[in-house]
Amino acid sequence: MMRTFNVKHGSLCAFCRHWHDPASSAIAPKNTVGGFWDYDDQIWNICKLTGLKKRSGMKCSQYVCKL
Repeated sequence: MMRTFNVKHGSLCAFCRHWHDPASSAIAPKNTVGGFWDYDDQIWNICKLTGLKKRSGMKCSQYVCKL
């Protein structure tokens, strides 16, 4: 299910540099000037830092925005 998120005011795995999604297939631009992006909250990928499988809507303290 696609959800809308503002990357200027939060942190989610789908938008993190450490979440392994080289094609950025879990995210799609909605209003990039305002910082709004859509993301699929049902996709799981590996975190490069922890080696754990994480869902795109999860959060952690190691967030680094890839946009």
